[in-house]
Amino acid sequence: MQSLKYLANYSQEIRQQVQELIDADRLGERLLAKYPDTHNQSTDKALYDYVQLEFEVRLYLTYLDRFGELYSRTNSTSTS
Repeated sequence: MQSLKYLANYSQEIRQQVQELIDADRLGERLLAKYPDTHNQSTDKALYDYVQLEFEVRLYLTYLDRFGELYSRTNSTSTS
Protein backbone atom coordinates (compact mmCIF):
# COMPACT_ATOMS: atom_id res chain seq x y z
CA MET A 1 0.00 0.00 0.00
CA GLN A 2 1.38 3.39 -0.96
CA SER A 3 1.40 6.38 1.36
CA LEU A 4 -1.69 8.55 1.01
CA LYS A 5 -0.33 11.62 2.80
CA TYR A 6 -3.22 13.91 1.82
CA LEU A 7 -5.66 11.43 3.35
CA ALA A 8 -3.76 10.81 6.57
CA ASN A 9 -6.52 12.24 8.77
CA TYR A 10 -9.31 10.31 7.08
CA SER A 11 -10.61 7.04 8.49
CA GLN A 12 -8.95 3.75 7.64
CA GLU A 13 -12.10 2.78 5.74
CA ILE A 14 -11.85 5.81 3.43
CA ARG A 15 -8.12 5.31 2.88
CA GLN A 16 -8.78 1.65 2.02
CA GLN A 17 -11.47 2.61 -0.51
CA VAL A 18 -9.12 5.12 -2.15
CA GLN A 19 -6.32 2.57 -2.23
CA GLU A 20 -8.61 0.04 -3.91
CA LEU A 21 -9.53 2.62 -6.56
CA ILE A 22 -5.84 3.36 -7.11
CA ASP A 23 -5.01 -0.34 -7.40
CA ALA A 24 -7.84 -0.82 -9.93
CA ASP A 25 -6.69 2.31 -11.83
CA ARG A 26 -10.16 3.85 -11.36
CA LEU A 27 -9.50 6.79 -9.02
CA GLY A 28 -9.28 9.35 -11.85
CA GLU A 29 -12.49 8.04 -13.38
CA ARG A 30 -14.31 8.29 -10.03
CA LEU A 31 -13.05 11.81 -9.35
CA LEU A 32 -14.00 13.04 -12.82
CA ALA A 33 -17.48 11.59 -12.40
CA LYS A 34 -17.92 13.44 -9.12
CA TYR A 35 -16.07 16.65 -10.11
CA PRO A 36 -16.35 17.11 -13.90
CA ASP A 37 -15.03 20.69 -13.87
CA THR A 38 -11.25 20.45 -13.88
CA HIS A 39 -8.45 23.01 -13.62
CA ASN A 40 -5.05 23.18 -15.29
CA GLN A 41 -2.96 23.80 -12.17
CA SER A 42 0.05 21.50 -12.16
CA THR A 43 1.81 22.32 -8.88
CA ASP A 44 0.68 22.58 -5.27
CA LYS A 45 1.57 26.31 -5.25
CA ALA A 46 -0.39 27.01 -8.43
CA LEU A 47 -3.40 25.10 -7.06
CA TYR A 48 -3.18 26.98 -3.74
CA ASP A 49 -3.07 30.33 -5.56
CA TYR A 50 -6.01 29.29 -7.76
CA VAL A 51 -8.13 28.29 -4.76
CA GLN A 52 -7.22 31.46 -2.86
CA LEU A 53 -8.23 33.62 -5.82
CA GLU A 54 -11.51 31.74 -6.24
CA PHE A 55 -12.26 32.20 -2.53
CA GLU A 56 -11.45 35.92 -2.63
CA VAL A 57 -13.59 36.49 -5.72
CA ARG A 58 -16.56 34.65 -4.21
CA LEU A 59 -16.16 36.52 -0.93
CA TYR A 60 -16.02 39.84 -2.80
CA LEU A 61 -19.10 39.02 -4.87
CA THR A 62 -21.00 37.94 -1.75
CA TYR A 63 -20.03 41.23 -0.08
CA LEU A 64 -21.23 43.19 -3.11
CA ASP A 65 -24.55 41.32 -3.15
CA ARG A 66 -25.15 42.00 0.53
CA PHE A 67 -24.07 45.61 0.22
CA GLY A 68 -26.42 46.03 -2.74
CA GLU A 69 -29.32 44.59 -0.73
CA LEU A 70 -28.57 46.87 2.20
CA TYR A 71 -28.22 49.88 -0.08
CA SER A 72 -31.51 49.06 -1.81
CA ARG A 73 -33.36 48.75 1.51
CA THR A 74 -31.83 51.94 2.86
CA ASN A 75 -32.44 53.86 -0.34
CA SER A 76 -36.06 52.69 -0.67
CA THR A 77 -36.93 53.65 2.93
CA SER A 78 -35.35 57.07 2.70
CA THR A 79 -37.23 57.99 -0.51
CA SER A 80 -40.63 56.77 0.73
